[in-house]
Order: sequence, then structure tokens, then C-alpha cells
Amino acid sequence: MRIYLTLLLLFLALASSSQELTEKQRVEADATRERTLKEVAKQFPGIKVDDMLDFYEQNAPDTLNEWRVRCIYTPNTAQAYLNALAKRYSIIEDMRQKAPDFYLYNVEQLRMEMEIRKLSYAIKTLQQNKGDLNQIQELKAKLETVLKNSFDKSQEMEEKKLRNMEAQLNELKSQVHKRAANRDLIIQQKLKLLTENNQ
Repeated sequence: MRIYLTLLLLFLALASSSQELTEKQRVEADATRERTLKEVAKQFPGIKVDDMLDFYEQNAPDTLNEWRVRCIYTPNTAQAYLNALAKRYSIIEDMRQKAPDFYLYNVEQLRMEMEIRKLSYAIKTLQQNKGDLNQIQELKAKLETVLKNSFDKSQEMEEKKLRNMEAQLNELKSQVHKRAANRDLIIQQKLKLLTENNQ
């Protein structure tokens, strides 16, 4: 269902680019954009809204276009959509500092998702308009390649997460075994600490 709404909104964006908005639509859309941006700034105080917009403009501009279209045609959905973008951006930014590999992976996934949406939209448009079958097959092959790449990258990251968890588990096991081996020493140290006068 979500993909169909996205495709509908992209269609409306393309249609609206060929015709001017009325002054009332422009004013209402601007007000919706301002309101949603202010709300995101309140709900996500740890992020800079301008930085978030720049990030999406560079890595997935279609997501911002969808938000802008929602501000015009379905303003009641614009806030939830922008909040979802802000939440994802917040997670990605957190990774930039803590896990650069995962940050780069998420940025790459974001770009691949955009490519997937574009190819899917192009295929559906050609199919609806009874377009060239060879072109449709060519786009499907490209889409399949992008989907495979996306899956492979995702699998690679999941395996890396698993290796990291196994390393943490092994470290924890080592600490537990050391603690067990030093049981008597630990108990004697606590006993001494709790019973000796420290005067």
C-alpha cells in the first residue's frame, strides 16, 4: 500500500510541476512545511533540521520531494512522513560517530532505495502506458541488479553485526570465567573491605 501512495504522490509531483499552484495552495503548502519543520525540531532536539534536509537532498532527494508533495496534496500525512525521515536521519547520524562502517552502509542503502523507487516507478509507468516491452525488460533487469546489490550489502552488514556480537559474547564469557577462577580472592577482598576499620 505504501508504495502505491508513494507512486501516486510522485505522479502528483510530476503533474504539479507542469502546472502552477494557486496562491492559496502555495501559502498552505508553505505553512505546512514550516509547521512540520518546527515540529521535527521540537521532537528531535538532537538534530539540526537544516543538516537533515541537506543530507536527504544529497542522498535521497526523492524523499524530500515526496514530503513537499505531501505538504501540498495530503498535508495531514506530511508530519508523520517528515518525522520518519528525521528518525532515520537521527539513527544514521548517531552511527556516523559510533560505527562509521554502518553509517556508510546506511547511506549507501538510502541511495539504493531511491534507485529502486525510481526504477519501480518507471516500470509501472511504462506498463500502464503500454510502453516498449524491451525497455521494460531492461529496467526490470536493472531493478533486479539493484535489489541483489541491496540484499548482498544488507546480508554483509548483518553478518558483521553477528561477528561483533559474537566477539562481545566471547569477551563476556572470558570475564565470567576469570571471575569464577578468582572466586575466593574476590570474596576475601570483599570480606576484608566490609570488616576492617578504615581509621
